[in-house]
Amino acid sequence: MLKFIALIFVIAAIFAYPTMWIVNYLFSATVLTLVFGISKLTFWKALALNWFLGLLRGGSTSSSKS
Repeated sequence: MLKFIALIFVIAAIFAYPTMWIVNYLFSATVLTLVFGISKLTFWKALALNWFLGLLRGGSTSSSKS
């Protein structure tokens, strides 16, 4: 079970770095400061953002047919 949790964290970390890069370097830091009041997105904020957007999207990719 611990290996599974560690694997999930590693996968989440792999997806957090591109999110952090996209927000920090493609969006201007000035825009982030003016709109959201933050100067840079940290790794932990990017990880939380990915988790939150996953929940909004539905959290699961499986579907059941009736």
